[in-house]
Amino acid sequence: MRILVPLVACAVLAGCYVEDPEPEERIDFERVAQFSTEYLRVHLTLEDGRQLSVNTLDDVDSVEEFVTPIPGHQGRAWRFQQDKNHGTSLVYAAVSYDADDPADYLMAGYWAYYPDQHPPDLDPFDTVEYSIVDGPEFDIEDPPEMPVAGTASYAGLAGGIYAYAPGETREERHFVFDGFEGLVTLDADFGAGTVGGCIGCAGDLAIRTAIAPASRGDVQHDISDYEIHLEEQPFGTGHFFDGTTAVHHPARDVVFTEGEWGGRFSNRPDDAGDPRIVTGFSDAYFGEADDSVGYFFGSFVGMSEVFLSQD
Repeated sequence: MRILVPLVACAVLAGCYVEDPEPEERIDFERVAQFSTEYLRVHLTLEDGRQLSVNTLDDVDSVEEFVTPIPGHQGRAWRFQQDKNHGTSLVYAAVSYDADDPADYLMAGYWAYYPDQHPPDLDPFDTVEYSIVDGPEFDIEDPPEMPVAGTASYAGLAGGIYAYAPGETREERHFVFDGFEGLVTLDADFGAGTVGGCIGCAGDLAIRTAIAPASRGDVQHDISDYEIHLEEQPFGTGHFFDGTTAVHHPARDVVFTEGEWGGRFSNRPDDAGDPRIVTGFSDAYFGEADDSVGYFFGSFVGMSEVFLSQD
């Protein structure tokens, strides 16, 4: 399965909003990765049909181990850089996997593509960002058997990129563009056939260095108290793509907010018979009363409470 969401990053930074395409045009539930314990290849297709691909043999900029929350798994994350004649790709991909069964893996991350640009001259106002999530248990050709009754709660990690442009310096186009991470919580009602949740409601959002951080002017902004609400939506046969998002903040006056989210349930059940993992993406634009604007964009992975408690 692939969840792929192109986003024009300059829209908020430049102080304007763009009309999003229909969700069906923004999400592709096809496979996007090939993985063994020592090798990862990630690929995607641009809107013009051009194929892009990075791999751990040719394009690695750095690699690091991380503690994955998935029981029984190990974690490794790669940063890729690829400079081609048509443009530059910067990619972050984190993989959680079972060392004894490499086919049991989950990859999540994001891809920044800079058309007709080359390092070090990469313009944050001219880039397209993609959220990428993949794993064998999310194959659209092998859908999960969804429960018909009961509920389940999910918790896990979310991360991606954020941008913020303060209202007082909008005319000078001052901004900050960096990475964020936080906790995602989700609730599924199998009887009603719906799922919804929040990023940042349990614990604070934190800044994490993006694959291509950028800024203009001395912009300092605390993102810790923002919440990205993933409004309830139906999940159909196990995948969902038509949800809306809303940004909240306890102290700042958010006067405009819009965005989308979607994802897919795992076809592997936990000990209670519910899907053990739910993955997806979210994007959320917002504007504040003082004319400041921003957005959050990224991926999330949530594990069921039952799965997290399994040995």
